[in-house]
Amino acid sequence: MPMIDITGQTFNRFLVLGRAGARGAGKKTVALWAVRCECGTEKIVDGHSLKRGTTKSCGCLFREVCAAKGKVATRTHGLRHSPEYSTFYGARSRCNNPLDKCYHLYGGRGIQFKFKTFEEFFSELGPRPGANYSIDRIDNNGDYEPGNVRWATASEQQRNRRPFRIGRKVA
Repeated sequence: MPMIDITGQTFNRFLVLGRAGARGAGKKTVALWAVRCECGTEKIVDGHSLKRGTTKSCGCLFREVCAAKGKVATRTHGLRHSPEYSTFYGARSRCNNPLDKCYHLYGGRGIQFKFKTFEEFFSELGPRPGANYSIDRIDNNGDYEPGNVRWATASEQQRNRRPFRIGRKVA
């Protein structure tokens, strides 16, 4: 299908300045467009988001709506795809989600995840020291809570585990 030039057109708060490349390959190629928001911010937006209206502004519209409702528009922590966030999400799932494959070893035996937010979790543990570190509970029968979690290597974790008894199901 031939590309339609939308330079000069307005979509919500964006004025399209010109083509800025493409993303994807084959039939899934999406045109990227350089745009200027009404507030003056310039950014690159994909053509589908512009035409469908899923991207309406650079973020200024969200801030204005929040201000009108008396709320503060906050930014997220920016670590959504970090190993620390994956660790947070995995530990929370093991304790709170009965469909998690390891739930029976954590939430199923009473271990709770007591961090309310990722920010609280991250402030307790800090950044992961290296790729060979993962989360460890200091007291193996204790909860995931401040003072009972740390980053540890596999060998450190091996020394900090429940004893295994042959013939007895581990609960």
